[in-house]
Amino acid sequence: MPTIEVSYDDPNAQTGAGLVDEDGLDADGNDDTSAMTSGTLVVDSGDDTPVTVSVDGTELSMTADTTVSGAQGDVVFSYNSSTGNFDWTYTLDTAVTDSTGDDGENIVAGVESFAVVVED
Repeated sequence: MPTIEVSYDDPNAQTGAGLVDEDGLDADGNDDTSAMTSGTLVVDSGDDTPVTVSVDGTELSMTADTTVSGAQGDVVFSYNSSTGNFDWTYTLDTAVTDSTGDDGENIVAGVESFAVVVED
């Protein structure tokens, strides 16, 4: 049976692993990289059977980058042939507005998610 593990790099110490900050959208001209985060999607087929990996209904390619668009940004998956895993980078491109009125340049957890499906 296939297994999935999502790991997070920590390219932005000020936001924490897996989080992005609206401050990185550069509305204030600070030009930082906090609107991006990255990591690795590890898929283990379990029995050497080829698997199909889809994210939000889009099948990931092993030969070219695959972009999956979300409500607030895009995640790009790149197959890493040396590890057999998919490296990913998420870039926030739209400010988050929510019902709590906590709008502005900040971090709001749990806003964007992507469904990963593995089939063998």
